[in-house]
Amino acid sequence: MEQAILQTSFDRSLLDSPRFGYVAAPGGGSVEFFRDFVVFGQEAYDYEATTRGQVYVDGGIQVSSSVVHDKKGRQQIVERTHDHRAANVQLTSGTWTMGFAISPDAVNESRRYVDQMSIRVSELQPKNATAADIQGMVDQILRSSGQPPAEKLKQLSNLRYDRLLSDDEFQRAKNKILGL
Repeated sequence: MEQAILQTSFDRSLLDSPRFGYVAAPGGGSVEFFRDFVVFGQEAYDYEATTRGQVYVDGGIQVSSSVVHDKKGRQQIVERTHDHRAANVQLTSGTWTMGFAISPDAVNESRRYVDQMSIRVSELQPKNATAADIQGMVDQILRSSGQPPAEKLKQLSNLRYDRLLSDDEFQRAKNKILGL
């Protein structure tokens, strides 16, 4: 197993991911929510920046009443409760989708786990680059002595294409590279 982990460049720290909890599926099995992934049956899926989750509930509880007579002929009202609720959890990502039924009584607990997952996913979102970050990238490109000018210009052009550099900033950096 160690060899397989080394060959796949598996991040061993994920095995230490704390478990938020689990929700039993009515048909058997359970879904386990961890900080970095979710497990359903024999399948595990990593959270990524596009992972989203939703808990759905449909239907309702119906109460019906009927009059019955006991052995002495007295009337009694008997109420019966009919639970017509259905609930499920839907998780989606850029590379996988998972849906599973849950007990309607586990909806609040499931929502809590999905919320915890969403907080973790928000931590995976790319952070916005600041002006200082962009200036640092430009400075690094200009300082890298091992690259030919054409490669440096290509990197600057990519920053301009991504709208991280204005045309004027690009031109000033380009002039420095070309020694103008």
